[in-house]
Amino acid sequence: MNNLDKVFREEFERRSKLTQEVDVSMTKIQKSVEEINKLVCAVGLNDTQRLIQLENLARGIGQEVQRVDNSYRDLNQKFDNSLQSWQGHLEVSMQRTVNLQESFFKQADTSMARVCGDLLKTAEVLVAASK
Repeated sequence: MNNLDKVFREEFERRSKLTQEVDVSMTKIQKSVEEINKLVCAVGLNDTQRLIQLENLARGIGQEVQRVDNSYRDLNQKFDNSLQSWQGHLEVSMQRTVNLQESFFKQADTSMARVCGDLLKTAEVLVAASK
């Protein structure tokens, strides 16, 4: 249980760090877009060639945003799969523990019944011998 709890904490910390990194990347991208827009306005890049360059730049930024988003989704899916796997392992482990405990107590009851039966037979023999 402690190991499972540790794994969940580590995975949570890793996901939190990744989320922070994604937020930082998105902030940088947003600032870059704002700076490009200011530069375009300041320099007056309005001709067709400049607009094509800006369009290509915007497309590249969009592709990077998509790549980050896909990476985050992939990580989230892996975490979900990991949780499901650990849940399965935990359920199997708990069932084994229950089965072992049940087996132990059944064997203890059987042994105690045998001992008590043998004591009864011994007592009956002693009573018969004393008559």
